[in-house]
Amino acid sequence: MTFAKIGAAAALLTVFTACSKDTTGGTGGTGPTGTTCTETLINSFNVPACSNRTWSYELETQCWAGEAYVDIFQTGVSSPWEEVGHAMESMELGDDYEVWGLSLGVVDTPGEVTPGSTSLFKCDDEEAGRSGTMTWSFTVYDLDFNLADCVAYGDDPSFYAGCADGNTW
Repeated sequence: MTFAKIGAAAALLTVFTACSKDTTGGTGGTGPTGTTCTETLINSFNVPACSNRTWSYELETQCWAGEAYVDIFQTGVSSPWEEVGHAMESMELGDDYEVWGLSLGVVDTPGEVTPGSTSLFKCDDEEAGRSGTMTWSFTVYDLDFNLADCVAYGDDPSFYAGCADGNTW
């Protein structure tokens, strides 16, 4: 997991290795009632939201996933902060879908950032994402932990190469 203030060249390297995906989706597996599902894909996601110093993220997959992550990057500033690898938690499992969610508390210093628990991004940055400084990537892995799908949303979805553009999705 990477949490750092980085330069543009290093950011591009991280992005190109993080989101090269198999566009056919990953293998699904067998659901809780014996239903077979064959392709893990992101069906939908909620626009990132922040209230009372807590970020909320949620996505739904077609089939089931082995893991799901949120990455956050300030694409619209000259000296960006990046948080990669916030693991989401499975919240609901159906016969042919899974809902993943994550809440991140807002902290004030880089040393307080804990993957999957806290974020340095302030609630004021939520509006910044809509007006041009933040981009989020949602990534899911299939039950064999192979990269299955990703979608990027915010200022510059193309920053996450290989991910679908969530702004027009």
